[in-house]
Amino acid sequence: MNWDQNDPYKEFRRQQAVIRQAFKNPVREWKRQQQALENVLNISMRKMMKQQREFKSLMESPFRDLQEQHLQLLRNMKPIADYLNQQQDIIQRSFGTLPKLLKKASKDFEQYKKLMIKLNFPPHHDMDYKDFKGIYEFYIANGEEEVEEKIYQLILNNYFDSKIKSYYENWKTIGWLDKRIAILDESITNYLEGRYHSAISTLLPQIEGIIIERGNVTGYVSQKEMKRLGEEVLKDTGSFSLDDAVKLFYIDCVLDSFKHGQIIKSPLSRHAILHGADTKYGYKMNALRCILFFDYLILKLNGVNRNLDS
Repeated sequence: MNWDQNDPYKEFRRQQAVIRQAFKNPVREWKRQQQALENVLNISMRKMMKQQREFKSLMESPFRDLQEQHLQLLRNMKPIADYLNQQQDIIQRSFGTLPKLLKKASKDFEQYKKLMIKLNFPPHHDMDYKDFKGIYEFYIANGEEEVEEKIYQLILNNYFDSKIKSYYENWKTIGWLDKRIAILDESITNYLEGRYHSAISTLLPQIEGIIIERGNVTGYVSQKEMKRLGEEVLKDTGSFSLDDAVKLFYIDCVLDSFKHGQIIKSPLSRHAILHGADTKYGYKMNALRCILFFDYLILKLNGVNRNLDS
């Protein structure tokens, strides 16, 4: 029996074969195009990814260098930090913590100011208060006579002649003192040559003059107004400021009032000296009182002047 002749699906299968053959070439071409497109995309993606990696590496490199420099700095700083910590430990074991040190320094500073006030002497920025450490307690325990001479000698040794000259040289640089320089020169020259009466009586009126001048006050000036002007200049209330003690010296010592025929309490009473009641004021320590107070006042007034001019 011939199956090909009697196969009812023969023609159908032939047509399917023709159809499949017709689709082979387009499908093959489509696959080829897909593969080509995929290759193109792969190359582009690889290029893009490579560029991204290069950009990332470029961006990270400075940060890596910076990080390495930072780590190197930390490594270099470690010995210094260890040393500072060691020194801090030594200081703390020897003296205590920083707050305690500041508290102790503040106490010493206040005692120095109290001692200067008791001795009618103006504290000055150019005197190391630590030199007086312990003297105040000794002064209180033993009285004035035991320590007064020692303290005065300590002060005199600190303010040697070349230092006094340097104060005068600074005064000469201040423009608003120009008209007084000849007077100031005479006072300092008298001091250096041992003429203490002349040094004091020449300089003392200039204190009143510059306070009134820099305060822009005119007309009659009362004792009350002079105190107010002094308080205005010496108004700093900082923990390590000398203003409060210097202000007390100015009010209680320089502006101390007197009556003729009565005991003069202040060694540097402007009124007692210039009115001729005090005839015992001309000694070196007293002249130094006057010069140091004047210098402190000049620095304060010149500071106010710079602020106003700026």
